[in-house]
Amino acid sequence: MVAGAQAVGAAQDPTDDAAELDAKDKKAKSGADKDDGNANATTLDEVRVTGIRFSVAKSLELKRESNSIVEVISAEDIGKLPDTSIAESLARVPGLAAQRTDGRAQQIAIRGLSPDFAGTLLNGREQTSAGDNRGVEFDQYPSELINGVTIYKTPDALLIGQGLSGTVDLHTISPLAVGERRVVVNARGENTSFGKLNDGSDSTGFRASASYIDQFADDTIGVAIGYAHLDSPFQEKHYKAWWWADTSAFGVPIAGQPADTVALMGAEAWARSRDQVRDGVMAVLEFQPNDDLHSQIDLFYSHFDQKEIMRGLMWSQDPWTGNNVFLTDAQTTPAGGVDVVTGGTINNIEPIVRNDSNRRKDDIYSVGWNTTYKFTELLTGTLDLNWNRTERTQSNLETTAGLAGLSAFGFNLPVGAGFPTFDVGGADFTDPSAVLLSDPAGWGRDGRLENPVQNDEIKAARFTLRRDFMEGPFSGVDIGYNYTERDKKKTSTVFFANLLNGRTPVAVAAGDLLNPTDLDFVGIPGVLSFNPRAGLDKYYTLTQNLSSDDLRKDFTVSERIHTAYSKFDIDTSLSNSVALRGNIGVQVVFTDQLSRAFNIDSRSGTAVGDLNRGAKYTDVLPSLNLVFDFGDNWFTRFGAAKTLARPRIDDLRAAASAGVNSTTRQWSGNGGNTDLRPWRADSLDLSIEK
Repeated sequence: MVAGAQAVGAAQDPTDDAAELDAKDKKAKSGADKDDGNANATTLDEVRVTGIRFSVAKSLELKRESNSIVEVISAEDIGKLPDTSIAESLARVPGLAAQRTDGRAQQIAIRGLSPDFAGTLLNGREQTSAGDNRGVEFDQYPSELINGVTIYKTPDALLIGQGLSGTVDLHTISPLAVGERRVVVNARGENTSFGKLNDGSDSTGFRASASYIDQFADDTIGVAIGYAHLDSPFQEKHYKAWWWADTSAFGVPIAGQPADTVALMGAEAWARSRDQVRDGVMAVLEFQPNDDLHSQIDLFYSHFDQKEIMRGLMWSQDPWTGNNVFLTDAQTTPAGGVDVVTGGTINNIEPIVRNDSNRRKDDIYSVGWNTTYKFTELLTGTLDLNWNRTERTQSNLETTAGLAGLSAFGFNLPVGAGFPTFDVGGADFTDPSAVLLSDPAGWGRDGRLENPVQNDEIKAARFTLRRDFMEGPFSGVDIGYNYTERDKKKTSTVFFANLLNGRTPVAVAAGDLLNPTDLDFVGIPGVLSFNPRAGLDKYYTLTQNLSSDDLRKDFTVSERIHTAYSKFDIDTSLSNSVALRGNIGVQVVFTDQLSRAFNIDSRSGTAVGDLNRGAKYTDVLPSLNLVFDFGDNWFTRFGAAKTLARPRIDDLRAAASAGVNSTTRQWSGNGGNTDLRPWRADSLDLSIEK
């Protein structure tokens, strides 16, 4: 269960302006009705509507004017989207769903397909990912710095980096389009209803942002700068049942388990606390000295720092633990057509006290420069340069402790919603003299530290020529070329943490103890708590682990993509009552992909060399978008296209392991496949709008 956050708004409700305007309008109308001849009556030259009504109206207008099937999010002003990240805004769009991680919207699925099938752009430029693959983590993008979003459900030939399920294009603001100076400041607070589950965690947080927009030199230079800060606490009560089974089917029944029933084989209960701090910066410099030249530089930076502490208890109760686990007073409840052991006592288990610390830092850098020059009235050229890099560093530390001897837990497991209840009897998992740092389950280590590092970088250059037509069914044609380099590198260093003095179990010193962590939501009074980071050097020695599984986590994937494209815009009339607009085009995409990783001998688990492999292939991606305008705001839209989604990054890795079992003489191997081709799809879309 995740604690809910209660927002305390310090900024004005975006509907207030519109409501105030509506009230004033009614009052003015009422006065005019009473005295139509009032000599002091004033005719307004302009009525400006702001607030959420303007945002909705603007979104509908942009959607109606598009030649593709799109969804649009439009902020009524910079800094006015109310969500903690743009992911929350996207989750409300029809056809989109948020994939939540630790209670917050993170990745976006379009039309029910995996986030890896969607393309993500910032101002029309492909973005890197802080995740393990291609799916962008949208919680990295503060909503206060995003002025609008276009979701393309049908692509056109100018859309570089398009996805198979759809494409999300985030937009920052254009200061010259604003036309006036604006300063926006926001502040909000939040509070978690669970309070502080772990000693040293926070239960309150806040958001703040500030944006400045201005124009200079007779409105030929525009500047926009924005900053957004988020400090958001997270508290979670976590329980997980590991698995259920009737182990008598494997020839190893659990004593005391009724025949033909399934029983719990292990469980865990945690109290998780996380502090999430994000700082985002946006800057735009726009230059338009005349009608022929326009140039704009966009900069975006986001830093996300997450610190998590997890404390709890876990245990295995299957017959393979070697402790002669058995049940007493077993009670069963029918559920799902089988009898489930939902009550009783499980004996001879070895509970493990965990104190874990997880840290993650993400940095996103994005720089784009777009310059458009009109050579003649009918010929325009556009050059666009893009550099985007995401860096992710993690550190995951786990420690184990436990009581001497075996334990017996009474349990009551609900078959419906709700937490189970466990009775630990006389065991005291908060006693620092009895709960010792050790290896209760015999894993061969007393702790583990893993430090993954990942870098994802995109460099791209694009040039487009557009020729407008004065007559005929086509209003213009775009011809261009785009070159993209993408390199994603991942490494992971794993250490085993073993206690000093030959792994002798040891008590946590009194000065290192924290208040016990309460697990009463599952009936457990609490567990011993300390800061594992602070005690790492004091109690443990680290030894690097070079197993085959760890070596397979190190790899690099590189892609070099050449895209030539052409698009004809359609603008004509089919009859006096039906107008037709849209576009038809094609992309020709050449891909050169390469991966480098370790070649691993599965028998010894050691690296025996490097693997460098890749593939080259070409795709032709035609697209057609037609909009039939029947008048009176009746539209029928039709889209047809061939789209693709490149393979997952980890599926492309060259890391491989192979060997022959010395006993069975059977060959085995596993790894990635550098020869994988994209997912390809032919799509048809039809939309009727009023």
